[in-house]
Amino acid sequence: MDLKEILQSKKGISIELLLFFLIAVFMTSILGSGLLLYPLALTSLGVRKVEWSDIGLKRTDFTVKNILTGVAIAVVYYFTDQYLINPIASKFAPPGLPEIFNIKGDLPKYLIGLLLSWIIAAFLEEIVFRGYLINRFIDLIGVSVWKKIIIVLVTGIGFGLVHSYQGINGAISAGFIGVFQAITYFLCGKKLTIPIIAHGVFDTIEFTLLFLG
Repeated sequence: MDLKEILQSKKGISIELLLFFLIAVFMTSILGSGLLLYPLALTSLGVRKVEWSDIGLKRTDFTVKNILTGVAIAVVYYFTDQYLINPIASKFAPPGLPEIFNIKGDLPKYLIGLLLSWIIAAFLEEIVFRGYLINRFIDLIGVSVWKKIIIVLVTGIGFGLVHSYQGINGAISAGFIGVFQAITYFLCGKKLTIPIIAHGVFDTIEFTLLFLG
């Protein structure tokens, strides 16, 4: 049995997902998770010869309609985060971001932040957490209505854990966004276009507000 067959087996999927969540729990820095978590996901996709289109990433899906839909969803995310999620998260921990997000009035940091947010967050995180992780759970447990609900919740928790470097408040907010993004991915027929645009625009709004102070 070669590595591809192992990773396609139920046992292989279970071990892979366990390793993924162990990294998410114990690697509490953005650099640590990036150096381990994302290579794990991308290596799995490569070894199993999964095409980008298989997880919902297609250039032809970046239509005007999908882009505008993603922008609209990002605006909904922003107001939901500000007026619903943040008040809830603040009951558990005060809001606060690491020093790397201190970009008020710093144009170079702002522009670098935007670039990285689109490359690492909008594209890479959506490929890993929606395209890869959701489909690995589908490979393991199937895709009935109740199983979709479980997948949405579990992958949302995983998304929150990876953002624990932002503190408890940030992790809770990210967990909610992860749940919304998973729902969006399913509602879009497992297409990544709208989740990518929504993620990128949401982060752009946040970075712009940080820059403006």
